Amino acid sequence: MKKFLIAFIFIFGFTFLFAQPKPQINRQYTWPKPTANDMVFYFLSADKKPRELFVLINKEYVPLRTETGYGLGRNYTLPKSSNIVFFSHKLKDGEDVFTREIAVDTNGLIDFALGLFEVEGKLHYKLLDMSLEAIPVGATSVINMQPIPIGVKTLSNAGRLGLYEKITQVSDRQDESKYGHGHIEVYSLQNPRKPGLLWPGDFRYIRAERMMLFVFGVKIKTSPYADESDGQLVPMADKGPR
Repeated sequence: MKKFLIAFIFIFGFTFLFAQPKPQINRQYTWPKPTANDMVFYFLSADKKPRELFVLINKEYVPLRTETGYGLGRNYTLPKSSNIVFFSHKLKDGEDVFTREIAVDTNGLIDFALGLFEVEGKLHYKLLDMSLEAIPVGATSVINMQPIPIGVKTLSNAGRLGLYEKITQVSDRQDESKYGHGHIEVYSLQNPRKPGLLWPGDFRYIRAERMMLFVFGVKIKTSPYADESDGQLVPMADKGPR
């Protein structure tokens, strides 16, 4: 009787385990508005390769598509977590097969941009902290969103920026005027011996906001004010990431 009972439990458990429905793709998923318990991120291809990956939400695979153009695209909301696991998808013999592609360590960030790129066929990532702590209100920040290094010069700082690196300049908090005036020069370092000017210099900003200049490309203009490369440098102003 005891052996029969053990065999029955084993067979029942085995059948129950394999009878469970497999997670399905949900392409109609509605991304929620973020709460204090969520993290919000932009999902980009730093190497401009289009990608569709999936995250597992409530036992469903939900797709995310990387932004490949000159812009941040839409943002995505997930519960706060120390990591995000992304899966790739393919059909095999008519069935959905999901493969763990990359696990991203969020490093405690809750407002960020996530950029993917390949090195020797292997997927890598970079994170950009977009929180108010990293880029406060009243600050001006230049952010390199592509792999070619750039040079940045402000009134008080200068440096070389790699992929997803930034230079941030905070305005004088004692100045109570509505508008501030700044000076930023951005150069392509694709040819380090002959830097090419991408952004001409002076600008005006609202002190109650933060101003960010995203560099998505390094095509050199024939003159500082020519429009043949417009769109590769994207200015954005806001009062915070949410």
